[in-house]
Amino acid sequence: GRTCDHVADISFILGALSMYALQSLVPWWVPAAVGGSFAFYVVDSWSLSAAAPRLIGSRAGHLAGICNYALVGVLAFNNTARIHLLSAAFLEKLFWLVPLYSAAAVLSRMAGRRPAASMGAA
Repeated sequence: GRTCDHVADISFILGALSMYALQSLVPWWVPAAVGGSFAFYVVDSWSLSAAAPRLIGSRAGHLAGICNYALVGVLAFNNTARIHLLSAAFLEKLFWLVPLYSAAAVLSRMAGRRPAASMGAA
Protein backbone atom coordinates (compact mmCIF):
# COMPACT_ATOMS: atom_id res chain seq x y z
CA GLY A 1 0.00 0.00 0.00
CA ARG A 2 2.78 2.43 0.89
CA THR A 3 4.44 2.03 -2.51
CA CYS A 4 1.16 2.60 -4.36
CA ASP A 5 0.54 5.72 -2.25
CA HIS A 6 3.97 7.11 -3.15
CA VAL A 7 3.49 6.32 -6.84
CA ALA A 8 0.09 8.04 -6.80
CA ASP A 9 1.52 11.08 -4.98
CA ILE A 10 4.49 11.58 -7.30
CA SER A 11 2.40 10.89 -10.41
CA PHE A 12 -0.09 13.57 -9.40
CA ILE A 13 2.52 16.13 -8.35
CA LEU A 14 4.82 15.63 -11.34
CA GLY A 15 1.87 15.48 -13.73
CA ALA A 16 0.42 18.74 -12.42
CA LEU A 17 3.74 20.58 -12.25
CA SER A 18 4.76 19.32 -15.69
CA MET A 19 1.50 20.55 -17.20
CA TYR A 20 2.01 23.94 -15.58
CA ALA A 21 5.56 23.97 -16.96
CA LEU A 22 4.27 23.16 -20.46
CA GLN A 23 1.94 26.15 -20.13
CA SER A 24 4.92 28.31 -19.04
CA LEU A 25 3.32 28.96 -15.65
CA VAL A 26 6.10 27.12 -13.81
CA PRO A 27 9.81 26.97 -14.70
CA TRP A 28 10.99 23.56 -16.01
CA TRP A 29 13.30 23.12 -13.04
CA VAL A 30 10.41 22.99 -10.54
CA PRO A 31 9.15 19.54 -11.61
CA ALA A 32 12.78 18.52 -12.25
CA ALA A 33 13.70 19.33 -8.63
CA VAL A 34 10.73 17.38 -7.31
CA GLY A 35 11.46 14.41 -9.58
CA GLY A 36 15.15 14.40 -8.71
CA SER A 37 14.46 14.47 -4.99
CA PHE A 38 11.93 11.64 -5.32
CA ALA A 39 14.33 9.57 -7.42
CA PHE A 40 17.01 9.99 -4.75
CA TYR A 41 14.50 8.94 -2.10
CA VAL A 42 13.65 5.73 -3.99
CA VAL A 43 17.28 4.79 -4.73
CA ASP A 44 18.41 5.62 -1.19
CA SER A 45 15.54 3.65 0.38
CA TRP A 46 16.24 0.61 -1.75
CA SER A 47 19.97 0.77 -0.97
CA LEU A 48 19.18 0.82 2.76
CA SER A 49 16.82 -2.14 2.48
CA ALA A 50 18.63 -4.25 -0.10
CA ALA A 51 17.33 -7.59 1.22
CA ALA A 52 13.68 -6.57 0.73
CA PRO A 53 13.46 -3.26 -1.13
CA ARG A 54 10.99 -0.86 0.47
CA LEU A 55 10.54 2.87 0.77
CA ILE A 56 11.88 4.39 3.97
CA GLY A 57 10.38 7.79 4.73
CA SER A 58 11.93 10.78 6.43
CA ARG A 59 10.44 13.76 8.23
CA ALA A 60 12.05 16.25 5.81
CA GLY A 61 10.82 14.25 2.82
CA HIS A 62 7.31 14.17 4.26
CA LEU A 63 7.37 17.95 4.75
CA ALA A 64 8.67 18.41 1.20
CA GLY A 65 5.76 16.32 -0.06
CA ILE A 66 3.30 18.53 1.82
CA CYS A 67 4.95 21.60 0.29
CA ASN A 68 4.61 20.05 -3.17
CA TYR A 69 0.89 19.51 -2.67
CA ALA A 70 0.54 23.06 -1.30
CA LEU A 71 2.28 24.47 -4.38
CA VAL A 72 -0.02 22.56 -6.73
CA GLY A 73 -3.00 23.79 -4.69
CA VAL A 74 -1.82 27.39 -4.90
CA LEU A 75 -1.35 27.07 -8.66
CA ALA A 76 -4.75 25.42 -9.07
CA PHE A 77 -6.56 28.18 -7.21
CA ASN A 78 -4.51 31.06 -8.55
CA ASN A 79 -4.07 30.05 -12.18
CA THR A 80 -6.40 27.20 -13.12
CA ALA A 81 -9.41 28.69 -11.29
CA ARG A 82 -8.33 32.11 -12.62
CA ILE A 83 -8.58 33.77 -9.20
CA HIS A 84 -5.16 35.46 -9.65
CA LEU A 85 -4.79 36.69 -6.08
CA LEU A 86 -1.04 36.08 -6.15
CA SER A 87 1.30 38.05 -8.40
CA ALA A 88 3.79 36.45 -10.76
CA ALA A 89 6.59 37.88 -8.61
CA PHE A 90 5.21 36.17 -5.51
CA LEU A 91 4.78 32.87 -7.34
CA GLU A 92 8.37 33.09 -8.57
CA LYS A 93 9.53 33.31 -4.95
CA LEU A 94 7.48 30.19 -4.18
CA PHE A 95 9.11 28.39 -7.09
CA TRP A 96 12.57 29.11 -5.69
CA LEU A 97 11.59 27.34 -2.47
CA VAL A 98 11.10 24.04 -4.34
CA PRO A 99 14.80 23.25 -4.98
CA LEU A 100 15.60 24.42 -1.44
CA TYR A 101 13.21 22.08 0.35
CA SER A 102 13.90 19.30 -2.15
CA ALA A 103 17.63 19.60 -1.44
CA ALA A 104 16.92 19.73 2.30
CA ALA A 105 15.07 16.40 2.04
CA VAL A 106 18.02 14.85 0.19
CA LEU A 107 20.60 16.30 2.59
CA SER A 108 18.66 15.15 5.65
CA ARG A 109 18.72 11.59 4.34
CA MET A 110 22.43 11.80 3.66
CA ALA A 111 23.15 13.33 7.09
CA GLY A 112 21.35 10.45 8.80
CA ARG A 113 23.90 7.94 7.54
CA ARG A 114 27.08 7.01 9.33
CA PRO A 115 30.25 6.21 7.40
CA ALA A 116 30.65 2.48 6.71
CA ALA A 117 34.02 2.36 8.50
CA SER A 118 32.48 3.40 11.82
CA MET A 119 29.51 1.02 11.68
CA GLY A 120 31.14 -1.79 13.63
CA ALA A 121 33.67 0.24 15.62
CA ALA A 122 33.30 0.18 19.39
